[in-house]
Parts: sequence; C-alpha cells; structure tokens
Amino acid sequence: MNTFPDIITELGGPAVVAVAAGVDPGVARQWKARANIPPAYWPDIVELAKARGKRGVSMATLAKLGVDADKRRVA
Repeated sequence: MNTFPDIITELGGPAVVAVAAGVDPGVARQWKARANIPPAYWPDIVELAKARGKRGVSMATLAKLGVDADKRRVA
C-alpha cells in the first residue's frame, strides 16, 4: 500500500471506508480520486485496517503518504 488510493482499495473500497469514517461514499470516492485522505480521518482508517487485519496502516504510514502526496502536487 503505497498510496492513499491503494489503502482505500485494500480496505474494501470507498463505500467501506466511508462507513468507517462517517462520511458519504462520494466523499471517500473523492479521496481516492484525489489521492488524499484528510488527517482528521486517519484514526478511523487505522482502526478499519486493524479490524480488517491489514498490517502496515498506521498514523506514521499515513503521515508519510501525506507528505509524499504533497510533494507530488508541488512538483
């Protein structure tokens, strides 16, 4: 899982992520399309990953992906 879209896919897709984060599925689809998950929702993503037995999704991982995504947007 090297990108936010990878994480969303691995966790079951936008609909599943939306339920876990308490947002509309359209919002989670936008996150995937924009390759960004707002930091306010990272704890929900980490908890979903734990519940689904997906290793490698931590606050540190999400923070690194956020920095990487910002670098790509600036470049």
